[in-house]
Amino acid sequence: MAKEALVFEVGESGFDRYVIENSHKVPVFVEFMGMWSEPCESSVMQKVFAEGLTVAAWVSMWEALATFLINWTPISKKIMLYKRIANTSVQFV
Repeated sequence: MAKEALVFEVGESGFDRYVIENSHKVPVFVEFMGMWSEPCESSVMQKVFAEGLTVAAWVSMWEALATFLINWTPISKKIMLYKRIANTSVQFV
């Protein structure tokens, strides 16, 4: 079951309590914004986060491809060996 992200605003007084203490339990993402600035359509942090997810997805896919393409030969040799052992006749004397 996936957990939903908890998003809330924190001021100086609650930063230690909500951010620092929780960062030891779960990953915490902090975006600092100024009250004087207008909201952006997409913040730099959102772009960085999206790029990080893209890289993580690519690395995850590459592991599967590497296992299939590069490491397949030793695995297939083991499979053939196990099949030969399973099909070997055993005689008791």
